[in-house]
Formats: sequence, C-alpha cells, structure tokens
Amino acid sequence: MDNYIKNLENELIKNIPEGSEYLKDISQQVAERAFMNTSFSPKKRGANVRVEYVESLLADKIEVLDEICKASKRGAEVREDYKVMVEEWFKSHRERLSDYYKAWLYSHSRVASSFIVGPANFPVARNQKLSGYADAKLSAIDEFRKKSTKNILKFVMPYGDGLTIKTDDPNASEKIETKIAKLEKQREDMKAINKLIRKYFKNGEPEISPEKLKEFKEHMHTQFNMDEKQICHLIEPNYRGKIIGFERWQLQNLGANITRYKKRVSEVETTQSTVINDEFSNGITVTISQDQKICIHFGFKPSEEVRTLLKSKSFKFSRNRNNAWVRKFTLNAAYSYRHYIKPKLETLEEV
Repeated sequence: MDNYIKNLENELIKNIPEGSEYLKDISQQVAERAFMNTSFSPKKRGANVRVEYVESLLADKIEVLDEICKASKRGAEVREDYKVMVEEWFKSHRERLSDYYKAWLYSHSRVASSFIVGPANFPVARNQKLSGYADAKLSAIDEFRKKSTKNILKFVMPYGDGLTIKTDDPNASEKIETKIAKLEKQREDMKAINKLIRKYFKNGEPEISPEKLKEFKEHMHTQFNMDEKQICHLIEPNYRGKIIGFERWQLQNLGANITRYKKRVSEVETTQSTVINDEFSNGITVTISQDQKICIHFGFKPSEEVRTLLKSKSFKFSRNRNNAWVRKFTLNAAYSYRHYIKPKLETLEEV
C-alpha cells in the first residue's frame, strides 16, 4: 500500500511539479485517520484525498486566470496589477482550502461503518448524525471554492467580465454606445448580405453556375470577411429548399436589442447623475459608496420592524461596511429608498 501512495504522489509531481509542496498541507496520517473506521483501505483513501486537494487548489487558480484572460479579450477592464492580486489571493485561498479539508477529515474521522467496526452494538442514530456533519463539511468545501474564486474575479474585474455592462461602471455609457454601433453595423451588414444573396440566387434557387458561385464567395470574403465555413452555412437551403440568408426574425431580434441598449443609455445616465447624501436628526446617514452601493449607517441596532422593511426592499446587513445596511445602487433601489425607507428613517427617534 505504501508503494501505491508513493506512486500516486510521484505521478502527481510528474504532472504538477509544484504539487510536492502543496501535498504537505495535509499530512498522510491525518488523511488516512479520517477513514480508519469507514474504509478497508484508509491509506489509499487518504492519499487520494490529498491528491484531490492539490488538483482542486490548482484548478481554482487556473480557472481564475483563464476567466481573466477571456474577459480581457472581450474588452473587460482588468486591474493592471491583477497578477499580484491573484498571487496574494492564492496564498489565502490555499490556507483556507486546506483548513476546510482538514475540518472535513476531522469530522469524517468520527464516522464509523458497521462493515468495518462490526455490527454489534453499533450506534446507528449517532453515526447518522455524525455522518450528516461530515457531509456538511464536505459540501462547505465546494461552496468555499465557488465563493472564493467569484470574489477574486469581482475584485480584479470590478466592472464585470465583459459579457455585460454594469451600471456602476464609470464608462458604462460609452461602452453601451460602442455596443450599439457594433450592432447597427452588424444589422446593416446582414441586410447587405441578404441583398447580395437575392442578386446571385434568383428567387432563392440554390443552383447557380460555378463562376457565379465563385464570384459570390469572393464578395463575401472581401466585403464581409467571411470564411468558407460561414459562407456555406449561410447559403444552406432552408426547409423549402430556398436560400434566403438571414431570416426576418434574426433582424427583428437584433433591432430589439439595439432599442433595448439605447433605452439603457438614458437609464445609466440618469442613475449616475442621481445623488443620495442624507443625514437625519436621529444620527442616521445614507450615502452612495464608491462601488455604487446605497449604504445606510444607523449607529445603533434598528428595531425588528425596520430590519424587516430593509430586508423586504433587498437591503442586506454588512459588517464589512462598518455595520451598514446596503443594496446595489440602481434606479429601482433609489426608488425603494426614497419612497419606502427614507420616510421611515425620518420618523425614528434618536438612540
């Protein structure tokens, strides 16, 4: 069995040279002790868990760097010193992930199986309870990994990953205008392509001379930068055997998106020009933070009635913001604050 462990570790180090350092985070003794009462091969199970830990740890780092790379290509704003930030995050992530694994292993070490320890006087109810605790610790590992990677990506890319444009992005209006321009050009190109298809494929008939087909493809290459695969897909006959190019619904959907983005420009401008900076006689202050959150500072614990109202309007308590109640700043959030929260805050007595 010791040879199995050695071979497993050597295979990991061969594929991941730095893996030898990460394997030290969880000792073999601690890992195999967790399965002494539940496995016929605790050494093997323990060794597999240690390797799983290393692979999970590095997979998280690879995922973060890969997401940053893809977002950067999409035009997302990435902090210049993101590499330093990721390295600092990885140190903390490694430490906390190993703690989560150790907590699970410790919890699992208290679980027993009747197949291993014997069925005589086996405490079924107690063991089921302990097994539930261990399962919860195992689930906590996945939850931590997802939350940790999400947090570093949010920190490195404060205005999103490029797939969407956030309202709190100071350049949101310009980005949306650029998006609109691209979509409008795309729509004009689609219309021009359809016109070209109608010119070469009369009445949508797919049969044309090789010379005409070559001429059509050259137009598509030079005017629209389309490759052979894209052209072949475009002139594939539909269910009626006709070549029509882009269908009407595709152009309609594109037009709807353009209209939606144009509407959003005005919403972003209105949101970014809105200011909330209230200070009440009872000591409560309300401001908008730099990362575009409405922050309500009470300076005391509000009553259950007020807390219920805040929660119903999507405000959440945050210790990280000096015990403030916060909500992402949007037009809807501003409306909820002014029409439901603010009147209540004004009536509260000073504490």
